[in-house]
Amino acid sequence: MIHPDLANMGGILETKKAIDLATQYGVASCIHNNNGPVTMFASAQAAAAGDQFLACEFHQADVPDFFDRVKRTGKPNDPIIDRGYFTVPDAPGLGVEIQADVLRKSIREGGYFEPTTEWTTRLRSTVTCDG
Repeated sequence: MIHPDLANMGGILETKKAIDLATQYGVASCIHNNNGPVTMFASAQAAAAGDQFLACEFHQADVPDFFDRVKRTGKPNDPIIDRGYFTVPDAPGLGVEIQADVLRKSIREGGYFEPTTEWTTRLRSTVTCDG
């Protein structure tokens, strides 16, 4: 079994390549998703494009507003997960629209596209030049 994490290994195409390679050796795949619902929709696209796909895990099933952060496009009233199955959207793109107002409320620390000047300061203090 391979266990690629789409957000960490290069996106949909790289994940699909890993699934294809595993398939050549008779190995099933289970996509790891420790991110938000947008990554889940992207994982569904990679899985649908490959063979021998077993499952897609996600670690926020107990978060009440997890799927409220997005709205399906094309068929907005269809459930995102129905009896344990995720229907791959056939709408353009990932088939999802981000619900910014819900997303803002779910952020626990930091902000919603706030400046990250502390990283600039930290990076400048650690960069050295031998020149």
